[in-house]
Amino acid sequence: VSPDGFYQQNLAFIHWLRGNDPPPVSGEDGLRALAGALAARRSWKEGRPVEVLEMLDEFKQGEVHNE
Repeated sequence: VSPDGFYQQNLAFIHWLRGNDPPPVSGEDGLRALAGALAARRSWKEGRPVEVLEMLDEFKQGEVHNE
């Protein structure tokens, strides 16, 4: 990920805070991306398939921990 991407993401967020168009990526999009990354990590560590929905359910229940 390039540093320019983070810069653009922050600019879009600030633009939205000032009453303009929403960012191109929603908080829900970010949550799903994080759930996918954590599911892949858990799958690798536990040697089993892990569904993204499993991680999302854990988020909702407050059960996801930094492993």
